[in-house]
Amino acid sequence: MSKYNASKVVVTDDGTLFTIAEIEKYNLDVTGTYFDSRMEGEYYIELLRQKQYGEIKDFSCQPKFVLQEKPKVTYIADFLVTALDGSERVIDIKGAETSTFRVKLKLFQGKYPTMHYLQSIEGNLFCYSK
Repeated sequence: MSKYNASKVVVTDDGTLFTIAEIEKYNLDVTGTYFDSRMEGEYYIELLRQKQYGEIKDFSCQPKFVLQEKPKVTYIADFLVTALDGSERVIDIKGAETSTFRVKLKLFQGKYPTMHYLQSIEGNLFCYSK
């Protein structure tokens, strides 16, 4: 379990989602991309589908943003999605919004004012920037 009681999951290359508990219980040999929650894994599967069908240009997992140099403050989002027109949006999947996240969001908006920022909390999508 992660610190927020979310079940860690693995998504295989073919888009199958396994919980770590399933892998351990059935002693499965599974390789793939690890995520901190089922919601994050399911969103990854959706991004794979969108890329396969040409709905988005590309995406990356765990993009890192420097929010402040001194003292150094960084933010690691869940996904960075590049649309067909080249615009980018940052996606963060959250089980709950924390005070640390709210501070980093304000720093992010100050440093990257034109970047689209979307956050999902328990399946509800919120847009914080442009």
